[in-house]
Amino acid sequence: MGSPDYARLLQQPKVMWVGAPERGALIERLLPDLTEPFELLVNSPSQALECSRVPADVQVVMLDLADMEQPWLAQVLAFCDEAAHAVVIGISDQALSVLPRGVSDFAVLQRLDAWALERLVSLAVLRRAEAFSERSRDLDALTGAVSRATLGRRLESLLAQPLDRERPMLLALIDIDELAKINDLGGERAGDQVLARMGRQLRQTLLVRDTIARVNGGTFAVLSPSIKGSLAVFRVVEKIHQALASALELPYRGAPASYSMGVVVFPDAGLKAVDVMPAAELALRQAKRQHGISCRYFTAGMGQLHERQQSVEIALRRALRREEFALEYQPQVDAVSGRIQRVEALIRWDHRDRGKLAPGEFLSIAEDSGLMTSIGHWATHCLCAQLGVHSDLAVAINLSLAQLNDPTFVDTTLRILAQAGFAADRIQFEVSEATIQFNAAETGRRIRQLSEAGMGFALSGFGDGHINLMQLDRLPISTLKLSRQRVAEMGTVEGHRVAGALIGVAKQLELKIVAEGVETAAQLSQLSSFGVDALQGFLFSPAVDASALQSQLGQADGTRLNLIQALRRA
Repeated sequence: MGSPDYARLLQQPKVMWVGAPERGALIERLLPDLTEPFELLVNSPSQALECSRVPADVQVVMLDLADMEQPWLAQVLAFCDEAAHAVVIGISDQALSVLPRGVSDFAVLQRLDAWALERLVSLAVLRRAEAFSERSRDLDALTGAVSRATLGRRLESLLAQPLDRERPMLLALIDIDELAKINDLGGERAGDQVLARMGRQLRQTLLVRDTIARVNGGTFAVLSPSIKGSLAVFRVVEKIHQALASALELPYRGAPASYSMGVVVFPDAGLKAVDVMPAAELALRQAKRQHGISCRYFTAGMGQLHERQQSVEIALRRALRREEFALEYQPQVDAVSGRIQRVEALIRWDHRDRGKLAPGEFLSIAEDSGLMTSIGHWATHCLCAQLGVHSDLAVAINLSLAQLNDPTFVDTTLRILAQAGFAADRIQFEVSEATIQFNAAETGRRIRQLSEAGMGFALSGFGDGHINLMQLDRLPISTLKLSRQRVAEMGTVEGHRVAGALIGVAKQLELKIVAEGVETAAQLSQLSSFGVDALQGFLFSPAVDASALQSQLGQADGTRLNLIQALRRA
């Protein structure tokens, strides 16, 4: 988009009057006395609303503010706000102490003469020229939001001012979830349309003094200075939610796209000025861990938690160098024959001070810190070395979103297996519902690459979420793992009914079903009656190291089968 010829516009601007035609006529009578007469379009409010936009060749809108309560005023201001090419001037019958949002200047009609009118319009065009010159270098063409650099400068300027707890500032970071998936479902421009609507709705909803920035691809920032009172902070956040609700409506989904928002208020929460942006980023990361639309406010406790997480991250990096990790294996037992058909590899951290740590105590931090792929590759090297001799034993490995998002993951995994002589078809990756639904196009592509190399896939945690069954049909998933929560709840009438229904769905889809977390004879009996294919849990064995697994593999299948049959009768 080229810069308008403002030298020409100063000589021949085009102005649109919106208001009572008889008041517009008073301005029109002054035109012959101007040094450079401009073209004036006189529109009544009804004519302007029928058009519902500012013509592209109009540079100045003169708005009749004789009655500030006029019902059409807000509608006209709304479409004027979308017209970046025009500046709005108010024409009133008296001096105004407060201008409506979007009106840059005003004049009293009764005091206007030719010289004052010419000066008013020329200043408006110049103001637009200056704004265009500054904004065109900085504004994001798609969303109308300022750049991250401008946001940084404005934030730095605000933080340099004296602190006032009665009038705090707010910084919110907003991230659209699954922007790539929006493009997949709605077409290649769907994501751009959502981003453009977000920028427009935020500009229309928030105050002119608020800064709206596009930080990166699908992430926006809102900087709201000097909010009057702490309760008003929540009103600002509610305004943001309202803007996003309409911007993220997706007609092809029947529900809005979800987003995550992290909010920090300063001065508050014991923060230093230099920590405001990192605090907002931390709050956003915490919000993104929840499902659906989520918002988290930064708190002092969150900061302390972050410090602990940073400490764990440092220790994790050290543990990788020192090889403080170990693998344990939990058998999956065939429900009919009692044979160990597969083992699930589970990582443990032999922490120097805290002893053996289970995956739940450190893997989420490993994902956030970018260490998950390196830990995963270490685990693949390890299981190849420990289980390579058992050529008929299949292995299940948990696969995280961070690993699937790594563009080098597929090639590196295949190289590790090839170098170890470990057949790819012995590997079954377990993926969660959340993993396959996030950035579905890219994760699906990598899952198919691994499948084409011979590896299998199982969906873990089946029954805990709301998986799209059509999505299962599009992915090479052969097994569903009934979640331990569903297994644990089978003791209730409702839990029994739900588990049976879920297993029925798996059978209708011709998928194998593995039940995890099996701990009691009653659970075994119920699952057997439902016809599950395999069982995993403490009832058969906890996760054990490689040497203990060797002993179990040497045990006759009949021994386990006798145990299963005895427990069924119990």
